[in-house]
Amino acid sequence: MDTIQTRRKQNEKKFGNWDELPNGGRRYWYEVLGRKGWSARYIKEVDSN
Repeated sequence: MDTIQTRRKQNEKKFGNWDELPNGGRRYWYEVLGRKGWSARYIKEVDSN
């Protein structure tokens, strides 16, 4: 497996959610819910290279 496919698998496992972008890249995200009612969304965008 080449490095791009390896990284893609790692990102899919870590983030769990993603969108395909028009330029061939992806936007990964996951959400964290806090005990006090707050929430945070972590986003990572990668290009097709």
